[in-house]
Amino acid sequence: MMTISGAAFSWSGDGQVKAVYSHDGMHVVETTIEEDVCGNNGKFWWPKNDDDSSDMFSISLTALVSGNYVRFAFSSNSELCKFGAAQATHAMIRK
Repeated sequence: MMTISGAAFSWSGDGQVKAVYSHDGMHVVETTIEEDVCGNNGKFWWPKNDDDSSDMFSISLTALVSGNYVRFAFSSNSELCKFGAAQATHAMIRK
């Protein structure tokens, strides 16, 4: 577990990307990852103005079209839920 600005973040398990979209200044990714923090398994979001936003979006799109697996570092704080999705801070693509 890591801490960023006082919030605790953990790495998810592996999953495949089912959908990638943007809405209201945020990127949202739906996956087959089983972690459920905000009422929807495997759904993550992050703000477009985050320093790593474009990298995380690229990783998500690459995983979607290639069928590779992804992991996300996400907050377990339900107060950070949006769209029924957990806030992600990092993304990793895996083969």
